[in-house]
Amino acid sequence: MRVLFFIILSFSFFKSFPDTGNAYRFYVEVTLKNETKITGYIYHYTYDEFNKNEDLLIPFLKKGYKKDITLYPHIISTNIGIRTLDFSMKKNKKNITLDEIENINVYELLIFVVGDKLIELSVKVFDLIKTYPPNFKIIHDDIFSENCSHLLISWNKKSSFNKIEKDFSAFLNKRTITSSIEFESIDSFLEAKKEELFKQQILLINYCEAL
Repeated sequence: MRVLFFIILSFSFFKSFPDTGNAYRFYVEVTLKNETKITGYIYHYTYDEFNKNEDLLIPFLKKGYKKDITLYPHIISTNIGIRTLDFSMKKNKKNITLDEIENINVYELLIFVVGDKLIELSVKVFDLIKTYPPNFKIIHDDIFSENCSHLLISWNKKSSFNKIEKDFSAFLNKRTITSSIEFESIDSFLEAKKEELFKQQILLINYCEAL
């Protein structure tokens, strides 16, 4: 049996997107000044609007005082109902300064709702991601965070989230976030779930949407 995985994103629990702005995913070919060509995906959050019929990407990126880009050569997109998440290997991402770039050709543009979209994974974990739709369950807690949720995902059709959801509810209902000690309690709870869900072939993610 192939063992799936557990991952908790290292985002702040109170990560937020206070003003919506615009969110773009560009599929591009980057030509460096040394004539090397690289294709991949660029994610960009900004208050500016990109006009694909008129704007060149490099000047557009520089509008927000951006000095470099992170390029993801390969992604797998997974639908979780109202949102589609992109998974990519952290090891393969490429950080490139704009000064190194001669030109960027945009082949594909996706405008998405502001919020967490790209999830970086280890090579081992990424290899286990399936291309077909997973089972998933969103657990939200307004007291804990207005715009962040816990997401359970599994490509194992036999996986059940009922007990996990009850455990989350029991824990969340008995605590209040009043101090750093409470944050440590949350971290401990999630770490314990890490080992438990690893054995159950379930992925747990904390992700945030725009306020």
